Amino acid sequence: MKVLSHSCLFVIHYSTKSSEEARLYLGQEVLALMDRTLKHGKQILGTSQGRPVLLHGDFCFGNLLFDPHTWRISGLIDPLDAEWGERDLDLVNLINGQVLHFELLNRYREAMDLGACFPLRYWFYQVWKWLFYYVRVRVACREWVLRCGRELEKAMDRYL
Repeated sequence: MKVLSHSCLFVIHYSTKSSEEARLYLGQEVLALMDRTLKHGKQILGTSQGRPVLLHGDFCFGNLLFDPHTWRISGLIDPLDAEWGERDLDLVNLINGQVLHFELLNRYREAMDLGACFPLRYWFYQVWKWLFYYVRVRVACREWVLRCGRELEKAMDRYL
């Protein structure tokens, strides 16, 4: 019997898919990435600044209401995933895998001090948030997780 990694246990525990199905879909590269990021998780999360804030939990363009005259955000809908945590988490959902939305993130970073290690936390959250989507609603995310993992590896080399 094989010994399961922590990352594989995460996928098995939160998913109704069989462990073999999850392993086959995610592949060794993703499972290895999960183990590497978990090994450094405490260090990565230790770079956080500030206190926890109330997060929307699914802060994305589809859940924003805009004033039609000013295009300013006038409201949020669908707060079912609200939770307390680091404000960076809502930024992960804002991008939601859309490369064109990175400009909005860049403008936010200009206005708010997210700290020097923000890229490290951002890519860590990207990897784990998308794995969460996989186990929760079966989002096909393997390639995006690998892309985020490559960015996380670069950030780990730079900041850890």
